[in-house]
Order: sequence, then structure tokens, then C-alpha cells
Amino acid sequence: MNLNKIIFRSFLLIVLFLYLTSSVIAQNQGRILGRVIDAESSESLPGTLIKVQRTDIVTFSNREGKFEIRGLKSGDYLLECIIAMYPRFMISVHVPATGDTTVTIKLAQTSAALDVFEIGGIQVEAERELIPRDYAATTRISSGEVENLQASSLGDVLEMIPGLEKTNRLGLDKSIRANIRGASNDNLGTFGTKIILDEAPFSNNANMQMTAGGTISTGAGSGVDLRLIPADNIESVEVIRGVPSAKYGDLTSGIIKVKTKTGVSRPRLKLKSNPNTTEANFGAGYKLGKNIVNMNFNYGFSERSLRKEGDEFHRINATIITKRPFLNDALPIKFKLFMTRLLDEEKPTDIRRTSAYNRGYTINADLWGDHAPNNLEKYKGSIFVHYSRKNTFRSRLVEADPRSYMGELRMIGDEINIGGRLEANRKLILSSQVHELMAGLQIHYDNNFGEGMIIDSTKHYYGLDSPMRSYSFDEVPGMTQVALYFEDRFTGKLWKEYTLVLGLRYDLFKPRMFNADAHWGKDEFINTQHGSFLSPRLGWMIYLTPSTQLRGGYGTSAKMPSMNYIFKPRESELYKLNYYSYDQSNFDLKGYYVKEVKLGIDQKLLKWAAVSLEGYYSWRKNEPRRHSYPFFYETNPDTFWVPTYAIYENIGWKKQKGFEATFTTKSYQGFSIKVVGTYRYTLSGSDGLVYCSSPDPIDTDGDGITDSRDPTWQDHKDSWTKKWIVDYRLEYRARSLGLWFQFIAQQLPLYQKKDNDPYEKGLWANYTEDYPNNWVFNFRLSKSLWWGSEVSLYVNNFIDDRGIYEVPWERTYYPETDSWGRKIYRSKNNSIFWGFEFSTKFDF
Repeated sequence: MNLNKIIFRSFLLIVLFLYLTSSVIAQNQGRILGRVIDAESSESLPGTLIKVQRTDIVTFSNREGKFEIRGLKSGDYLLECIIAMYPRFMISVHVPATGDTTVTIKLAQTSAALDVFEIGGIQVEAERELIPRDYAATTRISSGEVENLQASSLGDVLEMIPGLEKTNRLGLDKSIRANIRGASNDNLGTFGTKIILDEAPFSNNANMQMTAGGTISTGAGSGVDLRLIPADNIESVEVIRGVPSAKYGDLTSGIIKVKTKTGVSRPRLKLKSNPNTTEANFGAGYKLGKNIVNMNFNYGFSERSLRKEGDEFHRINATIITKRPFLNDALPIKFKLFMTRLLDEEKPTDIRRTSAYNRGYTINADLWGDHAPNNLEKYKGSIFVHYSRKNTFRSRLVEADPRSYMGELRMIGDEINIGGRLEANRKLILSSQVHELMAGLQIHYDNNFGEGMIIDSTKHYYGLDSPMRSYSFDEVPGMTQVALYFEDRFTGKLWKEYTLVLGLRYDLFKPRMFNADAHWGKDEFINTQHGSFLSPRLGWMIYLTPSTQLRGGYGTSAKMPSMNYIFKPRESELYKLNYYSYDQSNFDLKGYYVKEVKLGIDQKLLKWAAVSLEGYYSWRKNEPRRHSYPFFYETNPDTFWVPTYAIYENIGWKKQKGFEATFTTKSYQGFSIKVVGTYRYTLSGSDGLVYCSSPDPIDTDGDGITDSRDPTWQDHKDSWTKKWIVDYRLEYRARSLGLWFQFIAQQLPLYQKKDNDPYEKGLWANYTEDYPNNWVFNFRLSKSLWWGSEVSLYVNNFIDDRGIYEVPWERTYYPETDSWGRKIYRSKNNSIFWGFEFSTKFDF
């Protein structure tokens, strides 16, 4: 036997051995064939990462949502599914020794899609997700939570956002504006909170409406009055704190995304009442052929003070939404008509006969839809036209020589917001990664027209010597925004599974023309009146274990300045037979921006609880702030008079750092607990010098020498605030009893603030205001009565603790007698406040 035959026969034996061995091994290995779908729509979810726990096996679902996993030994396996905008999902699968295992995995964006029960018409989620699904700090509020709260408007829903102080007075008696990370009296913070209602922004950029005074507020230069949006037609609310996806711009504080009810539902009547607000709501949804028509009608009435006659607020709202599919259900189109009428009245009851009203109304028309030609592509579009009628009035008794008169101030006009968005989404499924690409174009236009501010100069509201004059809204320029954005959200595995989000947004605030001579990094390629901003966005999540994940991000976002800051009417001053005129407008006022960095970790504890920790640091730059300038001087032997005027300039800044810790449990026997601790430190101020009309040079550096510079120009003061808020919530949900009970407590263990003014003198100069520890306790209860009916009750501050504390920094000191004035006290909490609700469904 020669050598070649020996080699050939040996090769055949080796091949036969390997074949027989692999056949034996294959007989002991199984295969998983699966499909991933959405739990509500049953649509395929391509690009889902599927990992076999305790192995290195990772695969992705294809364009039909199908996947295959080979080479598994007989036994039980845990599959983990990861896809954007869905919570991480685990499912146990048994693989037999031979044959295939077929599994269908249903993923739900909300737990309500999997396990929900009703109390009357209130939908109650039996469970909630324990850890976040996205890198941005997000609070999701369901329609059931809104109804259990007995909110009258979107503003009341803010009570459920961790880290915001509870007002404990739900209703329509006061205007409500949202500042997701800060105080509601921070106008730029509320102005920088973007409100999106069904894909259309509620813009307040062009609001020029005057403040009517007293209890009537119009919100020019700050956030949208959230009383415009009734709560009873809300399907869900998503609150994103800080800088979000590149899809969203024209913001600095975060987003409140509201989705209204659009599906088929039985007619339902709801009645609510508390000490200051009475409300009635009727809603229903019908299917008429291929159309689904949803309608909601709401009326709310508030009597703010029982001691005042005519101090009332009325809200009348109607919302109609139609939905119709086209192109064999591949193109669903929705159209919404939203109408709100406000009647805010304040009749004269004081000695000056002050009266005011705001009798405006809003009509919004929105059209939006999306087209998915296949499972990997989706195209979205929206158009909106929003119209607001302004009708504000105020009058009061003005003392004048030779006789007093009734001064009046009136504003009449119209505001319009028009815009739209086009967006393309595409999934790319590679061997080791899935890319979810998004690109879009957004256009937005705001303007005012009409009569404007009307002042009778012979009976001037602010006095005969006031420099304010009438002006027309036609003098106010329009505002145009154009934005381009791109984002790539990709999921894969390196050391661990991860999701990385890379985004870029380019905002143009009132673009004018292309700049052909522009140099990169030095000039604008498109000339704009209020600035152009390139905003990068970065977010990431690393899934260390099935129970542990790291997340973080960095991003910038820009905000268009309010027209209330840009345009101010020219004023004239008559002094010693001479007229002095000055312009307070700044038509080249630029937008301002925020930068934010954040880092967080989430940890599940034995499948029944979770802890989340997140820290962040943000800083706003170039905020519009009033800058005073001298009008003219007059010096007499014993007087020095310097009248001033002010212009908004980009000189403001604000820095904030914070930390949020959350402990959440799953429901056990119906009980669950959630505790959230929030700490915030905020420092704000302005750059440059401010003009002082009453100069008082002092030794600011303590060297015994008065400052040599012009004492009329002084440094801007800065101020800081420290606040620690702890929210506690104990819930009991009983499906068999038709019962939902919540006990809510909020503690304010730390609240300090201070103004740093180097020129301030006196006993309380630069004093740190330190507020004592404060508690408030609330509870809410919903109980089913009969089919489709329920009754709800809430009591806020049920122990009626007003939180009385002394404010020594407001106490007066008399140096001539070395004595003090009376002590001054304030209350932190409102008195006990309660409300109830009844709702019932009809079978027609």
C-alpha cells in the first residue's frame, strides 16, 4: 500500500468521524424560531436585539420581526429584548433536546398595553416599569393617573412630576406655567419649557398680550398658560427633563408631550367640584365607516374669592379629532380642531375701582400622519394653524390735578402660529448593529396683527406724565424659525450591549439670506436676525446585566427670544417743555442656549424593586435681561434725578446642578411604594455693568477706599437657591374591589436662597434666607360604583398644617431707638383642600 492510498483512506475516516460526531451533537441541540411584535398593534418590530442570557449569543430580528437562534442545548433560557422606545423585556423559553421552539414576543410601550383594569372609566395600570427605557430623564403619566388626580388642566398634572413643589390647590383659579427644573416664577424657565400637543407645539414666542393685573395673567414673555388644555381628554403625558432628542428644539428646560384621546370609546360624563372650581366634561368616540371620530366638550368655572363679586374664570373647550386610513391602512391621517374660550373677569371692589378682564379665545387646526411603506421605513408629516384672539382690558381710578379720572388700558389683536414638519425614518439591520436613522425639516412662523395697545393719553392709565403710548400690532415684526435635524440611534454589542444616540440640530431664528463669503467657525452660512445655532446631541445606555444599566448624555439646545423682549414701543418724555424720545426695542436680540451633561445608573433589586440615580449639570448663556440706561440728568443743590429706560440684551446666565434618586417597588398584593429625592442648586446673574439711578459709592472690597470708578455703573448682582425635595407615594390597587388609593407626602428639608449684591447695605444685606423643614400630606381615592361609573375623592394637606414660619429678614430695625418692629410670619402650605368627582358611561 503506497503512501497516497494511506493518506486518502485516513482522510475519508476523519471526514466520516466528523460527520457522525456532528450528527450526534446536532441531535442534542435545539433551535428557537421567534417573532417580535408590538403588543397593541401586532405589527412586526424589526431591528430588535435579542440576547440569550448567560451566553454570548446575540441576534437581531429581520424586517418581518423574525429571528432564529441555533446551537442551544436542551434546557431553559432567558431571552432579553432591547429596542428603542420600549422597556427592556425578559421572556423564559424552554428548548427541548430535539426539534424547534417557536415563540412570539409581544413588546409594549406602556404596561397598560399588557395589564390594565378599569374603575368606572378610569384605566388603572396594574404594574409600571421599574427602570427608565431612555437615556433622558423622563416621567410618563397615564390617563388613569390624571383622572385619579382629578386634574382640571394640564397645569394640575405637574403635581405628579417629582421635584416640583405641590401647590395643593387644584383647579382654574390661577394661571399655571411649567418649569420642569425650577420655580414657576422663573419666566425664562417656563418660556423654555416646550409644550407639544399631538405633534403640534403650543408656541408663546409671539405673545404680546399685556398683563391685565390683579389675579389676571396673560403670560407674555413666559410660558403658556396650561389652563388652556383640559385634563379630561388627555391620553398620556410624557415629561422629558433637560435636553432631549435632536427632533426637538426651541427649548431650554425640557418638553411636555401631550397625547389626546383618539380611539373609539363609550360616551362618558364627568362632574368635578372643589372649593374654587366646578367642571363638567363629556367625551365619546365613534367609528363611522372608515372614520373614527372622537369628541370632547368641557366647561370649567372658578370663583377665586368668595368675598369678591365678579372675580370669576370661565373656560369653554371643544375638541374634535377624526382619523381615517389611506393607502390600504398604510397612511393613517388625523385631523384635530381645538377651540378654547377664556372669560377671566375681575370686577371693581377696591377703593381705586380696579377692574380687568381677559376675553380671548383660541382656535387650533392640526393635521398629522405617518406612512410606512414597509417595516423598515416610516415617513411622518404634520401641519398646524393656530389662531388666538386677544381682548384684554384694565381700568382704575387715577388721582390727578385738578380732578381724578378713570384710566383705561386696552389690548385688541390677533396672533397666528403656522408651521409644519417633514420627517423620514429608516432602519438599517446589519450583522452586529441596528441603526435607526431619522432626518427632518421643521418650519414655524409667528406673527401679530390688529389694533394692538390702545391708550387714551388724555386719561392715561399710568398717569398723565407716563411716557407710554398706543401702538399697533402691525408695527411688530413676524418671527420665522427653520430647523434641520438628523439622528442615528444604533444598538449593538461590543463588551456589553449598548444603545448610542448621535444627533445634530441646526436652528435658524429668522433667516434672511445665504452668506456666500462665510468662513467655517467664524461666520454664519445663512444670515439670521436672531442667530443660528448648531446643537449636537449625544446619549448612551450600556446594559451591564439584565438588572443594571448605565446611561448618560450631553447636548445643547437653543431658544428663540420672545417678541415681548424684542419689541417695545417708543416712549416719549416731556420735561421742561422739551420732548425726549427713546426706543426700547432690540430687533437684533439673539437667541440663547443651554448646555447639559448628565449621568445615571439604574439597578433592579431582586425583581421586585429598583433604584435609579441621576446627576446633571446645565448652564444657560446669553439670556435676555433688562439693561438700564440713563435718559438724562438733572442736578439741583439738594436733588439728583436720573430717569432711566431699559432694553433687553443677551447678558444673562444661569447655572444649575442637581441630583435625583428614585426607589420604586413592584406591586405586591396591590401595594407599591415610590420615593423620589431631588436636589437642585441654581446660580443666576448677568454679565457687565448695570446703570444705577441713585449712585451710592461704597467700599466694596473692604480696603477702606471708596471705589474710584463711576459709581452710577455697578456690577450686576447674582443670586442662588438650594432646594431639596422628597416625594413619597404609597399606592394600593385592587382589581377585585375596583379600588385605587394613593397616599402622597412631600417633604422640603432644605430651602435656602440668597442675593449677592456688593452695593447692598443694611442689617439684612446679603442675608441667607433659610426656610424651615416643611411637610404636606395628601391622599386620593377612586372607587367603582356600578358598570362604567366611579366616584373619586382627594384631600390635600389633610392634617391642615399651614407650615407657619418666621421671616426675620423682613423685620424692620429702628436704629434710633435700637428696637425692632413686629415679627412677621408666613405660611408655606395652603389650608386643607378637597375635591370629588363622579363619572359614568352610557351605552349608546
